[in-house]
Amino acid sequence: MDVYPYVILILISVIQVAHQAASPGSANGKNESGDGHPTDESDVCRVKVECSKDSPSSKHFKSLSDENKISGDRGLPGLNGPKGETGDRVLPGLNGPKGETGDRGLNGDKGIKGEMGEKGEKGECVTKSAHPMDPEESGAALGETEDNPAKSCKDLIGSGGPPATYGSYYIKENDPFHVKCEFEDKLTCLDLNDVVIEDHEIPGKLITINPAHEEYILTKLNTENPFNITTYYNINYRQLKWFQSQAKSKIKQIIRFHCKNVVVRSSNVTRNMRLLSWNQKYIDIEGTVDDSLTYKILSPRDECEEFDEDRAGPPVVTPKYNEIEIEAYPEYLPITGFVIRDIQPDKEQSFYVETVRLCADF
Repeated sequence: MDVYPYVILILISVIQVAHQAASPGSANGKNESGDGHPTDESDVCRVKVECSKDSPSSKHFKSLSDENKISGDRGLPGLNGPKGETGDRVLPGLNGPKGETGDRGLNGDKGIKGEMGEKGEKGECVTKSAHPMDPEESGAALGETEDNPAKSCKDLIGSGGPPATYGSYYIKENDPFHVKCEFEDKLTCLDLNDVVIEDHEIPGKLITINPAHEEYILTKLNTENPFNITTYYNINYRQLKWFQSQAKSKIKQIIRFHCKNVVVRSSNVTRNMRLLSWNQKYIDIEGTVDDSLTYKILSPRDECEEFDEDRAGPPVVTPKYNEIEIEAYPEYLPITGFVIRDIQPDKEQSFYVETVRLCADF
């Protein structure tokens, strides 16, 4: 219940009593007209207590109001003020960093078919035979020359081919190269006569190992002595890929590793030589890793083997060699690099590698 109105009424009554007591010319403090209405100006203040701030009754009212002051309820918030003026335009900020590249979108729709080209000139009529040139026309048997190559060694058998069990022929139409066909064993082997060198030529071919390296890697990336695959195998890259594709199951390669103070197989397996396959995988010597893809030494003894204390002697002066064999699926061969890990700074070390046999079955 709100008591504030009652407090005001009480205060007004108190002021009226005090004012009557203080008013002159009236025995009982009253000064009324015959009709009972107030006639004095001070009496007006008695009713309208707020009319004069300087009257005694007003001061008394204020003192009583301060002593009995009561806070009212909080009023409602006022209305929003008017919208302010638009401020001055400032300079734009710096560009943010470039965002990450988004995912590749879907392929677009197939384009409209282009216009037909102009009609070409009329060509000459020729008769295409099963082979580029018949023996009677060329004067040479099938596969005997580059002008009359066979499709493959296998193709020679079905053409009433050579009676011999072994021979050298040109194969692969449109891009022929020389191979050796071993018909009895059904093998196609690269002709490496031009890249296999004589023993007396070896010293001039040796590659010196830089002792500053922890291992010497002979690949096409070697800046000192790059391993050139086409020169090494005596055919170009396209022919080599075609040779791989002709293998029925596996390819066999025999490498001759000429060594001077270089170990192929060591008592410390971390020093064994590694080969690098066609698909860039390491191939270790058999018996040292749990892997079916390994190479083996064909020599009765490891000619490049290090001397132990019982056979200590002077450093090797004349190069020796080991023959290494590896047989694997076509994706692994031929070999494309060699990793020499036996680095001995106190010795003069050098080596040379040559492939003496590379064959694919058919």
